[in-house]
Amino acid sequence: MNNVKNTIGWADWSINPITGKCPNNCWYCYANRMSGRFKRNPKIEFHGERLDEIAKLKKTSRIFVGSTHDLFGNWIPQTWIDNIHYHVADYAKHTFFFLTKNPLRYSGFRFASNQWAGVTHTGEPTKGCSTNGKLFSEITIGWKHQPHCFLSCEPLLGGAVEIPPKCEWLIIGAMTGHGKQYQPKLEWIVNLVEQARKRNIPIYMKKNLKDAWWPNQLLIQGFPK
Repeated sequence: MNNVKNTIGWADWSINPITGKCPNNCWYCYANRMSGRFKRNPKIEFHGERLDEIAKLKKTSRIFVGSTHDLFGNWIPQTWIDNIHYHVADYAKHTFFFLTKNPLRYSGFRFASNQWAGVTHTGEPTKGCSTNGKLFSEITIGWKHQPHCFLSCEPLLGGAVEIPPKCEWLIIGAMTGHGKQYQPKLEWIVNLVEQARKRNIPIYMKKNLKDAWWPNQLLIQGFPK
């Protein structure tokens, strides 16, 4: 497990039971860059033993499951997802967050109340990765039976984002490092903030938005109750 409170910000810890090169092949993916840089094994593998590390946490925590891979990609075996899903269910005091660019696969699961189904949407329907620009209806279908859902617009690369129904939390972030020149426009950020405020959806802005002409002192860093 990795402490990500000062990097990801909206979670306390991250855990990665699945490793290997993600076939989404997003050009902006930091995980794939790091894997190439350090020559990590590209083979997609399941490490169920890593889930046992959750038991070491004494304090109630917010845990991001799968920060370096899309756990709900079509290439991930159902048995792996089931293993993760049922394992985290044993830790009711913690809150677990999942993110995918394949929201339709959520429809095959019923998450517990401490498990959040997240979808990444960069706002750019044509540029990005092979699964970018998911249809509004696909997100709606995937979230239909989930107790808690959130939308992560990080990195925000375009203004084509409509917040779907059932969204209870919005995360907005910019590019850092490689591709840092692709900063979100202020009007894209404002549009998302206005949509969220109309529906009383809490907003968490990543600190990197200060580079996108959003005043640092006005960063909104809210969490769902």
